[in-house]
Amino acid sequence: MALNLEQAGDIIERMASDVADQSHGARSSFSAEGLAELDQLHEKLTDNLRLSLSVFLSGDITSAKRLRRSKHRFRILDRRYAHAHVDRLHQQNVQSIETSSLHLALLGEYEAA
Repeated sequence: MALNLEQAGDIIERMASDVADQSHGARSSFSAEGLAELDQLHEKLTDNLRLSLSVFLSGDITSAKRLRRSKHRFRILDRRYAHAHVDRLHQQNVQSIETSSLHLALLGEYEAA
C-alpha cells in the first residue's frame, strides 16, 4: 500500500512535468475540452491519493469503501475521456491531433495511478 501511494505521487509529479515541458517546448496546446478533462482527472486522482493516505493511516472501513467507489468512478471517467479524445481526433481537431500522444500517455498514467 505504501509503495502504491509513493508510485501514485511519482506519477502525478511526472505528469505535471510532462505537461509543463509540452506546453513550453512546443507551440501546440491541448484543446479546451481536453485540458478540462485532464484537469478534472488530475483533481480526482489527487483526491483519491489523499483519501488513500487517510485510509492507510486510519484503517477506517467506511473511508476504504468510499475510496473503492471513487476509484471505480475514476476509471469510468478516464475511459469516457479517452473516447472523447478519440472523437476529437475523428473530428480533425488540430489541437487534439498535435497533442494526442501526450494526451493518451497522460490518460494511461492516470489509470496506472
